[in-house]
Amino acid sequence: MNTAKRWLCAVLAGVLALGLSSCGKEEFYFQNVTASDYVTLGQYTGLTVSSEELDEYWASTADSILQANSTQEEVDRAAAVGDTVTYSATAVRKDTGAEEESLAVTDKTLTIAENPTSEQVVGLNQALLGHAKDETFTADLTLSDSYSTSETSLNGLAVTYTITVSKVEQTVVPETLTDEMVKNYTEMMASYYGSSDTYETVDEYQKAVRQSRMLSEIWTQVTKNTTVEGYPRDEALQLYHNTLDSYNAYAIENNTTLEAYLPTAMGADSFDDALVEIRDSSIDQAQRILIYLAIFDAEKLDYQAKYDEIKADESSDGYSKDYVILSAKISTVDEFLLDHNSESASEASASGETQSEDANGDTQSTQQTQAAQGTSATEQTTAPDAVQSQAVQGSETVDDAEQSEINSMAAVSADA
Repeated sequence: MNTAKRWLCAVLAGVLALGLSSCGKEEFYFQNVTASDYVTLGQYTGLTVSSEELDEYWASTADSILQANSTQEEVDRAAAVGDTVTYSATAVRKDTGAEEESLAVTDKTLTIAENPTSEQVVGLNQALLGHAKDETFTADLTLSDSYSTSETSLNGLAVTYTITVSKVEQTVVPETLTDEMVKNYTEMMASYYGSSDTYETVDEYQKAVRQSRMLSEIWTQVTKNTTVEGYPRDEALQLYHNTLDSYNAYAIENNTTLEAYLPTAMGADSFDDALVEIRDSSIDQAQRILIYLAIFDAEKLDYQAKYDEIKADESSDGYSKDYVILSAKISTVDEFLLDHNSESASEASASGETQSEDANGDTQSTQQTQAAQGTSATEQTTAPDAVQSQAVQGSETVDDAEQSEINSMAAVSADA
């Protein structure tokens, strides 16, 4: 696994969502920000995450991989829900009694659903259910109202299908997850997301998945116990710029403008709505980073080892020094939190959540938490690592003038 690239692309992409357009620039990256000016930390050590929760999450992940490796096996029986049926058919219009040649199909497939939500040929799913290979039968069906955009006269048409089934196949899901499945799956996902985070064995991937979920659950509790008031303006604007730069680059690749591309890419109703979403997201990202930095400062952590490890990899060459420093700090905090929080049985987890809620709003360093618990940080169970962050409490609302100023940055990014 490419460790440096994992931190730079996974840690910062997951927590900061920065665009690659920032690479190589000397940006803000929070190096001159005092996190304690904005953050009041609550309890962030001695928290627990249910082992049952982690087990269930891994089981769900493993099942997804097994499903992705399923195969089709021909069966000599009537089609049941979940089976894939191969059939040929001709259709006769009920209004004229004439054959509708455009509706004839050969060796078409359909996977039978228990409750189909949308059918182009209404009733076909149910008609195929219960029929076996080489059976020929008729069924009165109706074409959907949106069946064709080119031949609109077919929409809603009542027809009689004569159907011949040529094959019935059932889905066979492997019972055991293998190293090869994990390797192929993680390589596919890494290629899709543009990362190098791949795994060779089931055990390795299981550990990573549990670690990822572990840290996600820890951060849910940490942010619940933390209050953030305000945010560093320059850093929020830089995050805003980076996001717009990235979207603008994608727009150029697609031969369109930022104004046309952004609403579709973000699922927003308008360009202005998309800008507001990016503004809010940039503020939220800035506040998440502040929590990391507040813990880093409170614990007087040292990022140098992580920094050296990242810089030793050539994949970090395109990133500015401040960018790598922030990545190293975030990774250092992740490891600290995972070393000072633990798994527990589900019953104990409930008490851990109550303890977490009671600590909400309190300003505590690790030393204060340890004193309350009567234990040291080094005595607590070590938990694994990953990258995740949740919503922040106490988010400051931006006034209209500031929103206008931030939104105006879109024009700058579009012209870049």
